[in-house]
Amino acid sequence: MPSNSREALVHFRKTLRRHEAGDASGTRALAFCYLAGHGIDQSVERAVAILKTLKEDYYKDRAFLPIRLDKVQENLTFVDAIRANFRMMDTLPLPLTGGWGYDERNAVVVDLSLDDGYEEDRPFSLHHLERMLIENRIFLECVLRATERLSGIEWRVESREVLENDNGVFVKLVVNVHGIPEWVWNALEHDWKMTRQRTPRSKAEAHTFIREWFMCSYTTEFWLNISAVPEKFIEEAQFKYDHRKKNKAGGKKRR
Repeated sequence: MPSNSREALVHFRKTLRRHEAGDASGTRALAFCYLAGHGIDQSVERAVAILKTLKEDYYKDRAFLPIRLDKVQENLTFVDAIRANFRMMDTLPLPLTGGWGYDERNAVVVDLSLDDGYEEDRPFSLHHLERMLIENRIFLECVLRATERLSGIEWRVESREVLENDNGVFVKLVVNVHGIPEWVWNALEHDWKMTRQRTPRSKAEAHTFIREWFMCSYTTEFWLNISAVPEKFIEEAQFKYDHRKKNKAGGKKRR
């Protein structure tokens, strides 16, 4: 985790000079060095002290741009992406077709007839299916990417509507997602592991400050076409969400 190679030491010294010259970007970079232990002994508390001298919170509530795999690989369907990247989906019946759910035109289509083993009276939870789709798409957007990955991801449904028009019946979910850069998460995790004795309150406060300072967020929509879903399942899902509750994105990618 911490790197004290010759290259790291040179970078730290250059950053320190920029900071001493009053360069705000140099001050940020210096704090990052202390946070990650890059060229210097790691000190989250020292990183916090440096960041508090800045007038602007460069990262705080920074808008995050999720990866749109439907744009990167135009022929890749959402269901195929789920099965390809999440081991548990290999044999799990997924009564889904359609698009990625970013808008009505590309809604995920829920059709129980696609599940060959489905029986009419068998229990079905539209709410649980919605949660699974939300968590897996967030994981694909924020974690399974080459750079700028997020960790410590949490999400919350801001609103849920059932809409009906000439094209069918739809669920529209508005979801807020937030997390911190993976390298920051790893730095904090390493700092906790290095704490041999009872964690002092000051360290807990420093970690909270760092998480809040680096927090990235975005708001996205999930559209599901539920025209083929029996009405009783739609009604059962309607009041399942607590819009105040945060949910952790706990997807597990294929190893």
